[in-house]
Amino acid sequence: TGQSKTFVINALPTVNNPTDLTVCGNESVAAIVFSSPNSLATSYQWTNSNTAIGLSAASGTADSSNGNEIATFTASNSATQQTATILVTPYYTSGGTTCAGAPESVTITVNPKPEIAANTATICSGETYNFAAQSNDIIPTGTQYTWTVSENQYLDAAQESTPQALQQTLTNTTNIAQQVTYTVTPIKGSCTGEPFDVVVTVNPKPAIADATAEICSDETFSYTPSNGGGSMNDDIVPAGTTYSWTVVDNTNVTGDEDQGVGQSNISQTLTNLTNTAQTVVYTVTPTSGAAGNCVGSTFTVTVTVSPRATIANKTASTCSGTGFTVTPSNGGGDIVPSGTTYAWSALPVVTGGLTGGATASLQSSINGTLTNPTNVPQTATYTVTPTSGS
Repeated sequence: TGQSKTFVINALPTVNNPTDLTVCGNESVAAIVFSSPNSLATSYQWTNSNTAIGLSAASGTADSSNGNEIATFTASNSATQQTATILVTPYYTSGGTTCAGAPESVTITVNPKPEIAANTATICSGETYNFAAQSNDIIPTGTQYTWTVSENQYLDAAQESTPQALQQTLTNTTNIAQQVTYTVTPIKGSCTGEPFDVVVTVNPKPAIADATAEICSDETFSYTPSNGGGSMNDDIVPAGTTYSWTVVDNTNVTGDEDQGVGQSNISQTLTNLTNTAQTVVYTVTPTSGAAGNCVGSTFTVTVTVSPRATIANKTASTCSGTGFTVTPSNGGGDIVPSGTTYAWSALPVVTGGLTGGATASLQSSINGTLTNPTNVPQTATYTVTPTSGS
């Protein structure tokens, strides 16, 4: 007689294709829940292709004991986009038989989110601050920035033409360091990073107007710019500013020399070798002192060196009772500026009882009338002080 057997053919379990996820770095990822459309699956095995996204395990099991889910996790962050594929295989167990269904996958995409620490920077006035990343910052390519700024009335800011970059030119209008604080929000695509502060210290830079000075030959001129001074009363002179200079050589003047080492003022002793006024032009480079060693724009100091009369001893002869006149002239070793006058404040030293000598001032020549009461020549010695005219 024939026999019959009954075969139970279990249907293969299936799994719904979970929805792909896209999140930003450091964001929490909601639990991925598996379900079976034909309700046959009793458990699921999953594998993770990239544990670097934050899901620590490379594989696992989901069933009714944990709600058929992978636990919520926080996506890791990096400067580039990361993806992971979760491959899910459904299983059905009945009568000691376990059947595996076709696997499905879910893709988790983690977009980078900027992570930037608070930052500080120091620049000189008039320079452009450019944000620079620190070693631990995460700054994805193409990160843009928005910011608010704490206003400082002593700083002028010029917005640069590239708003995606944290870049500004800052001018300090004072002679002391000033600070400005930017509260910056970094943005990469749809991922917005936490705001961070950037404190920029703007050291002052000397800004000094051209100046003039006047001295007499053989004197020392000294020019020390002062803060708030200058022709427009707007010089900026930080404390400790030093000065170096070059000079256009004037062959009619000695003592005019370049100075490459910073000095506390502009000073030299100048001698005019002629009987007319000479000028010496110094081109000066100022450098701020303790406040950042910021080099300012050059300025000029034009020094006028007026001539000083330099006259050798003279002799003259005259007859008793007859006036004498000595008028020095320029040349032959003598320097006699136009309009030079002469004065002698003491009576001449005489011999033989000479009479007639008198003191004088503002004379255009050395002159007088002397009487000799003897029958031999006598002398009168005048000590004369010449003063150049204009």
